[in-house]
Amino acid sequence: MMNRDSNLFRRKLLASMPAAAAAMAPAAASAICRLPTDGEDSVFAAIERHRKAFEAYNATHEIFQRLAEEREAQRNPDGIYLGEFPEIKREFFGEWRDLQMREVHTGRMVPRYATLPREIDDNVPADCADPDAWKAQKRRELKEWSGSTEGSPKSVAYDAWNAAHRRLVEATAELNTRPSTLAGVAALLRYIAEFHDDEVWTDCLFEKDDENGERPPIADNDGLFKEVLETLADAAETISA
Repeated sequence: MMNRDSNLFRRKLLASMPAAAAAMAPAAASAICRLPTDGEDSVFAAIERHRKAFEAYNATHEIFQRLAEEREAQRNPDGIYLGEFPEIKREFFGEWRDLQMREVHTGRMVPRYATLPREIDDNVPADCADPDAWKAQKRRELKEWSGSTEGSPKSVAYDAWNAAHRRLVEATAELNTRPSTLAGVAALLRYIAEFHDDEVWTDCLFEKDDENGERPPIADNDGLFKEVLETLADAAETISA
């Protein structure tokens, strides 16, 4: 389920802007992130869109994280039950320069679990009448154990977080808007200063059907922070001239 749809892996699943910035952003936004009226600097609208996108991203991540933690607390940490198998212990023998290992059957039967699909394939019971049906059933159990079944609360929460991340990447790219007033220059400078080191400035956004990134990204924010600063410098020089 968790593909590279919105490149969440590249941003290392960061939950939010730095703590100080997160605490200050709502207050700052109320003063500088207002929607523009006719003829007003369009940069205020770009800031407002980004502020709302960041809030939505953080809110959806919080929900996903809570559901993931609840799921983790409820499920067996060992994985899904595969059955009882002969216990095998590994023993090492020989000189330390020429150590060898052998498997020793203890004569006991112990439960075996799986957290990965390959562990299911590698542990089909010897007396299983229909290995394919058994593996299919265990894969369904594994999917449910992981919380990735379609329509599950965790899956729905992830999809919402993923969609919010896409909007955040797009809104970040739109911050490279040239202000038409010095007030707009100051507002954008103050706003981006609150999270200047966040990885939102390096995110990429690919088309939904381009899971392998074979086509150019829709948005590539790598180097965007520098571009925004250059845009602001140019705008300040033009306005003050």
